[in-house]
Amino acid sequence: MIDLANLQKTDVLLDLGSGDGRILRRVAPFVKEARGIEINPSLAVWSRMINMFVKEKNIQVLCSDFWHQDLSDVDIIFVYCIDNNQVRGLFQMNLNFQIGSQGRSKMGYDCT
Repeated sequence: MIDLANLQKTDVLLDLGSGDGRILRRVAPFVKEARGIEINPSLAVWSRMINMFVKEKNIQVLCSDFWHQDLSDVDIIFVYCIDNNQVRGLFQMNLNFQIGSQGRSKMGYDCT
């Protein structure tokens, strides 16, 4: 995913459904900000606790529903999904708002 996204130090990456934050911790050295949105309060707290022990300080985890978030500064969205229908819905949703302060937007997903 990191190679495919062509991450840059100026990017803000958003992981939808960030879980325990492992994607955020993996990409943090390569981006300006690694942001996660996790709706499950237990996972959000767990992720924040783990993140306290890593050297990168550009990781932020929000416990929220992403539908109500301002994504105007996001350059890259990563989604780990359960099925391709979820991905189609997210890509359709992407047409309804502008993302990317640098005029470029990317959405990546992994359905395994």
